[in-house]
Amino acid sequence: MIKVTSTPNHLGARVSGDVGDFTKLYDALHEIAGEEGEYKHHDCARIRTLGFCYDLRHALQGDREFEFVENRTDPDRPLPDGMIAPKKNLVMAFNPKNTVGI
Repeated sequence: MIKVTSTPNHLGARVSGDVGDFTKLYDALHEIAGEEGEYKHHDCARIRTLGFCYDLRHALQGDREFEFVENRTDPDRPLPDGMIAPKKNLVMAFNPKNTVGI
């Protein structure tokens, strides 16, 4: 699940999620952005989208924030058929850069 929260002074946003969600978002945004010159009237929006993808890719590479959060499995209920699950999940996060003025 991708989560977007406001920064402490409400001047920006913090995007957080797991590897699978970030990868799907990255691929979807590149699909929408299209190739250079494909949508001539939307070049500024394309550049901003690709700027967001840049931060997203660096988060996937581990160059941004990350934290381990508790896995929400119920300790009183055993997992089915000896399934093994981690006690904590990795969540990556980043603050998208402002691309105003492009």
